[in-house]
Amino acid sequence: MRAAGTVLFLIAGGLCGFWAAARLKKRVTVLAAIRLWIRYMETEFRFHAAPLTEMLAECSEQPALRELTFLRAADGSDAPPQQLSDAVKKEKRALALNDEDPALLLRLIDGLGRTDLLGQQAHLADCAERFEEQEAQARDTYLRQGKVCRVTGICTAAALALALW
Repeated sequence: MRAAGTVLFLIAGGLCGFWAAARLKKRVTVLAAIRLWIRYMETEFRFHAAPLTEMLAECSEQPALRELTFLRAADGSDAPPQQLSDAVKKEKRALALNDEDPALLLRLIDGLGRTDLLGQQAHLADCAERFEEQEAQARDTYLRQGKVCRVTGICTAAALALALW
């Protein structure tokens, strides 16, 4: 019976560690998808100049942007930036973003459709640069702390199992 309990402790600790590492990885994935979304919007503004509502509707259908669940909030909306902002605020935890990321994302969304074409391009380029920095920081954090999370989960579970043995 003790052996089964020890194995269960190790599995639970390992799962906790792997879950924490997966949250770090998800942040990297979401930030990369945001950068891809920005590049897509830059291309759309440059070559098609379609209305913002149409561009956002097309973005929500892109398979490469499926991680950005907040994009679905703008479908069929008359005020897509407001809908997107509300969705980002609701889904902050599900997107695995830290405190800085949603503020930057809200800044990006608030600037959509507010200026002329050159202003939009400048806004998107500035946001792309900032998200690139955030993604590099998130990737570095994942590489440094991902292994630590997994090993700490397993070691903590092993220590508890030994202490209770």
